[in-house]
Amino acid sequence: MKHFKTLSLLLIVVLMAMGIVGCGEKKAQYPEKPIQLYVGAKAGGGTDVVVRKIAPLLEEALGQPVV
Repeated sequence: MKHFKTLSLLLIVVLMAMGIVGCGEKKAQYPEKPIQLYVGAKAGGGTDVVVRKIAPLLEEALGQPVV
């Protein structure tokens, strides 16, 4: 039983330390890469045409390139 308490305490300390270390990281602006849209239909189809019309509107609204 003593081993269980010691192991539990050690686990709690390690998890707390991981949380403290993770707080100092600088977060990147989301998304940090261009947004990629994948269309599951062949090029020139109705879905493809609609997505090509919507992509510039998404770029303007999100302020991020949409490919």
